[in-house]
Amino acid sequence: MRRRPLYFPAALASAMPSLWRSSMRERSNSANVHAAQTAADHLINLGHRRIGMLAGNLELSTHHDRLEGFRKAMQGSHLPILDECLISGDVQIEDGFKAGKRLLELPIPPSVIMASNNKLLLGVLQAVEEKGVNIPGELSVLGFDDNLWNKHFNPTLTAIAQPAHEIGRRSFELLREMIEHPDTDRAGPVRLSLPAELRVRRSTAPRTKPRAHRPPSVDHLPSRHHGPSANQLWCSITFVGPRWTLTPSLISCPHEVMVRDEARAF
Repeated sequence: MRRRPLYFPAALASAMPSLWRSSMRERSNSANVHAAQTAADHLINLGHRRIGMLAGNLELSTHHDRLEGFRKAMQGSHLPILDECLISGDVQIEDGFKAGKRLLELPIPPSVIMASNNKLLLGVLQAVEEKGVNIPGELSVLGFDDNLWNKHFNPTLTAIAQPAHEIGRRSFELLREMIEHPDTDRAGPVRLSLPAELRVRRSTAPRTKPRAHRPPSVDHLPSRHHGPSANQLWCSITFVGPRWTLTPSLISCPHEVMVRDEARAF
């Protein structure tokens, strides 16, 4: 008698050879399309229109579904998905760091970045720290897979919480049933959809004024002093109480610096 093939739940497939995974039929997930749509709707309702999306590896169903949920939310609000704000690829911390820098260095950066998993989010946070961008004052961020550290980060991080414990429990029960009753006739593939939860914290806030790409700091410009020209950076030095402040008044070229002393005596 020919035995029916044994298919494994998706939650256990990552530890199996690729040949086994290719024949997998039974799936257990957390309705990633709906979860991503809920997350994107949250950002849209906060007034964000220029949304950066780190979609991850689109050959994986998890990331593909999350991108589809993001697309549905944008389409439902009649908002375009901007090519320069959509990045797909690998899903490690370094990939999130590179993608985060790329988004933050755009002439008009996004007002929010949505990362398809926690490793990508960690990379984005590293890029944000390097660029000196304030969360959520200048940029909101949102991730998936709500880990314990998300609520202890400063600021606390908004995330989609996956029911990981329930996914594992249901997958184990499904696997045990298939092992104990291998000849049970099933009417097609089984797909378990488990609801996810949007946990709103301090890393997402209403959209503020678009943040332009920051010019190089005056501290990093050459210190040559020449006569006035159209290619100079003019600054005003003003005495305010016990402190001196340096305020750029005209930026046209970072190659030469000329400082005008406009101190006032009190």
